[in-house]
Parts: sequence; C-alpha cells; structure tokens
Amino acid sequence: MIFNNKNIVITGGAGFIGAHLARALAEDNRVTIYDNLSTGSREAVADLLDANRATLITGDIRDPQGLEAAFANADIVFHLAVLNLRACMTDAEGAESVNVRGTLHAARAAQKAGAARFVYVSSSDIYGAVHEFPTPETCNPRPTTIYGATKLAGELVCDALRRANGFPALVVRPFNAYGPGEHAAGDSGEVLPRFIVYALAGRPLPVYGSGAQTRSFTHIS
Repeated sequence: MIFNNKNIVITGGAGFIGAHLARALAEDNRVTIYDNLSTGSREAVADLLDANRATLITGDIRDPQGLEAAFANADIVFHLAVLNLRACMTDAEGAESVNVRGTLHAARAAQKAGAARFVYVSSSDIYGAVHEFPTPETCNPRPTTIYGATKLAGELVCDALRRANGFPALVVRPFNAYGPGEHAAGDSGEVLPRFIVYALAGRPLPVYGSGAQTRSFTHIS
C-alpha cells in the first residue's frame, strides 16, 4: 500500500469493503476500526483483532464526541460507514442522519485531529440512470435513489470543506464490489453470492425485468 507507519482510522471497517481495506492497510500501519456493527461484524475482522493488528471501537458516526476520540491521533481517515441502499429505501430520515450528517461529523472530527487525508468512499449510485459505458467520473450526477442522493450530499460536504479551508478530502466512487466475505444470506444478500448460493442449490436465479440489464462489478482485491 502507499501508506506506511501511519495511524489509520476506518469508519465502517467491519463491513465487507472496510474489512478488506483494514486487512490490506494493517500490513504496514496501525489501524483502528470504528463501527457500530449494525451490518458489519467483529467476525469479519477477527483475524486482525486476535493478532493485535487492528483495534475495534464500537461507535456511531452520529456521535461527534465518539468520532473525535477515535480520530484523535489519526493521520489518515477512510470514511466507509453508511446506511446502505436497502435500508435507505425504507428509512429516508436515517439515510440523511447517517450518510449526510454522519459524514459531516466524521469530516469535522478528521479536521480537528489534523488528519493529512480524509478519503470519502461514495458510490456509483450517485450517477443514476446513465447511458455512457464505461461511465466517466465527469458524468453529471443524477441519483435516482435516496441512497444515491445522500451519498452525493456527502461528496458536497467534503467539497465545501475543501473549498472553504483546504480540507484534504478525496472522494472515490466504487461500483459494485464482490469477493470473499460478501453477504449472501436470503433475499437480502448481494447479487453475485446470492446467485452462487441459488446455483449450488439447484434453484432458478431470480431475474427481475427483462433480464437484459447490465451491472458493473469490481473485485474486492
């Protein structure tokens, strides 16, 4: 990795992407995972914790004081904590509270700590219904979901702080990640592991609409 001997905090670090990121960064850095374990789990990072290669702080990004304490010595912050797409569909208020205000709290805590970099993990969902593939990052964002709208709002929070006082924010927009450790339980699981589970069980794959839809996937490695 490009970081070495840094104090790194990962919000949402016990989730699918966060756990893989923590594992990669722990090779050469001191990693703290900040997660409320609502969708992530200790088991996802148990190998790191048991080997004292990472520290887990159970906390919520809606708690500014908790964030400030966790970020106190941070050199780099990766902000992945989020209310996911499915949850946002039924809890718009929670989406705003976590994905927008939570991002503001995290950014301010990183700023107060003097972190050299704040990496905000946004989402390709901010693009909405696009017709250009591959989709360039210059594509005009037109989110069609509450989740996408709140992730875009989080980007704007970071950009506003950057413009106002040079806040060292970096935004990334990953597409659908897949790989080992991805959630496959029931109908709420992610599409690729769910398809594998169905296929192994000899069940028909659930296809919605015409079946002609396309998706972009990125392996977690």
